[in-house]
Amino acid sequence: MARPAFTLLEVMVATIVIGIGLIGAASLIVQNIQAQYINKTALIASQLAQEGLELVRNQRDENWVADNTWYAYTAGEDPAPGDSISFIIDYEGNINDSVGSITNEGARLAINSEGYYTHGTGSPTPFYRLITVENTGLGYLKVRCQVRSVERGRHYDYEAKTLLYNW
Repeated sequence: MARPAFTLLEVMVATIVIGIGLIGAASLIVQNIQAQYINKTALIASQLAQEGLELVRNQRDENWVADNTWYAYTAGEDPAPGDSISFIIDYEGNINDSVGSITNEGARLAINSEGYYTHGTGSPTPFYRLITVENTGLGYLKVRCQVRSVERGRHYDYEAKTLLYNW
């Protein structure tokens, strides 16, 4: 008669051991999902920063072809030596210098109906982008593109830099 009670005890211990193992596996799955999301966000931020630098480089090239100047900024000439200017730019080359901070809502990127990131209308994303161009006075410009991702009250920053020369 003692055998059925002992079997019930074995079943309870086995259930507890299996339950602990499943909790460990579940926490590993949750951590992997979180890491995947963070990596995806970091990858998008790095690509948006590189795109920002390429858009400024493209603007410089268009200005050079149009009137043989090498300005990286179309609303006027680049800043005086030692000064800098901050602005937003999107894939269509639209520039807005009234957005002077990455925390400004105008720096927020949206995805338009064609699937492109833009500062115009569309579905808002957690990404903000701001370009800063500094005139060194030495024949080149320092260009910095800052991308911020805001998720659940936290922000993650990514920054890319390049130098544009007067070739």
